[in-house]
Amino acid sequence: MIRNSQEFSKLMNKTSSYLRETQDPEHLLNRRNAFGMTPLYIACKNGNLDVVKYLSEIKKCNIFLNSKPGKDEESNLEVASRLILRNN
Repeated sequence: MIRNSQEFSKLMNKTSSYLRETQDPEHLLNRRNAFGMTPLYIACKNGNLDVVKYLSEIKKCNIFLNSKPGKDEESNLEVASRLILRNN
């Protein structure tokens, strides 16, 4: 349980270093969830540009990894373009 802002900052630093420093090829950033979606795909799908930029800048994040939200694979670009078309 987080008791104060200092503990929260400490936790965030630990989490950020884990995201940046891992050597694991099956890293959290490149794993699909139970629905077949990667973190980058989810950020694109929800139109969260700040998270898309952040994940794209992390060298361990495979921006070319497709997600499998249904029967077919879908790229991050496909889901982002669909969101743009829907909003225009």
